Amino acid sequence: MTDHLIQPALFDVELPHGLVHRQEFISRGEEAALLALFATLPLREARFKTYYARRRVISFHAADGAGRYASTDDDDLAPGGSLPDLLGDLQRKVAAFAGVAAADFVHVLVSEYRPGTPIGWHRDKPRYGLVAGISFGSRARMRFRPLPAPGQWNRVDPKTLVVVDLEPRSIYVMKDAIRTQWQHSLPPVPDLRYSVTMRTAAPDRSGA
Repeated sequence: MTDHLIQPALFDVELPHGLVHRQEFISRGEEAALLALFATLPLREARFKTYYARRRVISFHAADGAGRYASTDDDDLAPGGSLPDLLGDLQRKVAAFAGVAAADFVHVLVSEYRPGTPIGWHRDKPRYGLVAGISFGSRARMRFRPLPAPGQWNRVDPKTLVVVDLEPRSIYVMKDAIRTQWQHSLPPVPDLRYSVTMRTAAPDRSGA
């Protein structure tokens, strides 16, 4: 990630290491076009093993040589075929911001949050590396906390809590410590919200 992305002047709050946040990453016109696209996508309820989440999703995975996007065995991901052109344009814009190649993103997830939908405390799967998220529609509040000690999962120390307001058209990027040493969650959203999450593969450390 290039140095210009981590200057303190870009931030409203002091962020944990590896977390970048910027408002107005895309224009209102770009947001409107993508919201129109989301309304046409065959979203389905997100499933996590034995239960369904309250949000609806569709996902796109790294393409093979024929341009097809492979499905996955993850229960919570609804494979959606080839990446739509508008999402491809967004992917390239996010890649330039994050300092990676667009082809490095192996997963693109569109999520719909109906009013009152939350996300509990979690970390993204370790198979992924850098994670970027773009917000659409309703604003949301993203909370971060250091990874709790065993047996302390339900405790949140307000002194260590970091809160970032995800306004429509904003972007966040997570890598390094924020990916491995912190968790994040979203309280219930007030109105209809969409997000696009893009993930790279985790580095292969087998030879390390």
